[in-house]
Amino acid sequence: MVVRAAAFEGCQVPLPKPVKIVGCGSCGVDYLASVAVYPKPDQKLRTDALEVQGGGNCANALTAAARLGLKPTIVTKIGGDGLGDGILSELHADGIDTSLVLRATGHPSPFTYIIVDREGALGAVGRACGSW
Repeated sequence: MVVRAAAFEGCQVPLPKPVKIVGCGSCGVDYLASVAVYPKPDQKLRTDALEVQGGGNCANALTAAARLGLKPTIVTKIGGDGLGDGILSELHADGIDTSLVLRATGHPSPFTYIIVDREGALGAVGRACGSW
């Protein structure tokens, strides 16, 4: 039997007791820019759409765990900036404990800029990580 993602409504049977998991790793913000075609070197173009969403391998995995009913905690380091405030807000909204997140005052939070063409192919990925 094939289960389509749109048809999946989550786990219907609660866990007998809360399961706590801890993840240590990256979290940040992804900027996904949609373009008609991937640009050539030095070519200027307009984006069709820009989507901003949480990212980072650890944060993504813990978000999935929270949605499955687990009790995740993240151990990571982000900047002490407005972007970092947004990261914490999104993690809280997803049910992730952020009590072990370190904030680096005066440093930027990690983000990734990804260019996606209409065919769904990924273009250049620029990553800016905090400089601490």
